[in-house]
Amino acid sequence: MKYKWRYLYFKNTKELSSDIVHWIPKIPRNIDIVVGIPRSGMLPATLLALHLHKPLASIDQYVNSRTMQAGRRLGEGKTFSLGDPNTSVLVLDDCVRTGRAMREAQSLLENRDIKNEIYYGAVYVTPNSNSIVDCYYEMIPEPQVWEWNIMNHSFLSSACVDIDGVLCRDPTTEEDEDEAAYREFLRTAEPRFIPEVPIQCLVTNRLEKYRTLTERWLERHGIEYERLVMEDLPSKEVQREAKRHVAHKAEAYLESDAELFIESEQWQAAGIARAAAKPVYCVTTGKMIRPDTPTSELRQKSRNWWQLVKRTLEVARQDPLSIPKRAYRIIKSYKF
Repeated sequence: MKYKWRYLYFKNTKELSSDIVHWIPKIPRNIDIVVGIPRSGMLPATLLALHLHKPLASIDQYVNSRTMQAGRRLGEGKTFSLGDPNTSVLVLDDCVRTGRAMREAQSLLENRDIKNEIYYGAVYVTPNSNSIVDCYYEMIPEPQVWEWNIMNHSFLSSACVDIDGVLCRDPTTEEDEDEAAYREFLRTAEPRFIPEVPIQCLVTNRLEKYRTLTERWLERHGIEYERLVMEDLPSKEVQREAKRHVAHKAEAYLESDAELFIESEQWQAAGIARAAAKPVYCVTTGKMIRPDTPTSELRQKSRNWWQLVKRTLEVARQDPLSIPKRAYRIIKSYKF
């Protein structure tokens, strides 16, 4: 089902943590143990257990009457009785959409001789799944995607994805400036993510002449995709003069029927989102950037980042050759 960019719902881990804090006053007050539904449910379960100062368990640990190691403040992992009706448990998932994982957990526990009082909850639910749980924080319509599982989400089958900085690290300045070193990088770079679903379109600013090396690297690491779009220019010098890094990616995004672009550099993500009028997820900042995302929000950087830029610019003004050429070009032209 196709949708307009403004209707793609997204949460990052920072928002999840904040939502859990705001949810706490509405959660049943008599909870003794927080039980997470692996895998995604363990993230909110861990955060909630820490905030409530309660023991934490996975479903398997819970049915075996064990909680996780709790560290020095709470002591070692503790045992408890499943037959104790005075023990209250919250079984938690991050999101309930189809309800399959939550129903499996409910079925598993119903088939056990458990006397504990059990509540079922999720931080997020859809309008069609809220009746499956006893409590939830927020009802979010589909389509929806979360930072903690976006690289293995089914959305990748309808997404454009950059390579450098997303699937593998970016080349260093030395590698980027030296042809032999750059080719070695293309051959040997370690992957950061190996998606479990095929990607609709890989869009990279790597030059077309590196297609064979790129395809071999993708095949070696088992990364599946439908198309690979590269920049068809004769050399890096011509590419730098053309300054089409953003335009190249935005055009590929527009020409495809992809519903999401995944990019590593925030300034490129912002440009792509505006040019294509569709959302772009930035893996570096963990933000979903939309065409109407305010510039002031995009410029929110850490104090350390701004101090680094300021020091680099001061050095560059005195002696431009004292810092890597590529870094100087990026910082000098940095804007939204």
